[in-house]
Amino acid sequence: MLKKKHDMFCRQECYRATDVKLPANMHSAWGVGGTQPDPAHNRLLDDGTIVPLGKPVQNKVATTLLYNEFIVYDVAQVNVKYLLQMKFNHKY
Repeated sequence: MLKKKHDMFCRQECYRATDVKLPANMHSAWGVGGTQPDPAHNRLLDDGTIVPLGKPVQNKVATTLLYNEFIVYDVAQVNVKYLLQMKFNHKY
């Protein structure tokens, strides 16, 4: 889930696993993957949270990451609300 208010100004987008240095004005990194939930099926909650839903689709950007991931460098910023167990069936 993404909070709409944090979309552009607080986190750094990265497209390679080697992008590990975070700029001083950012608090986290968004690893943009080659596979992502279909944005056409996103849900917007009343508090502005965007919940990605839908079947995986190929992202149109060039990236070496398989899927979207969020990297937080300060664990004090993490507040686990949901825990998911997933099984990946890769075709690779």
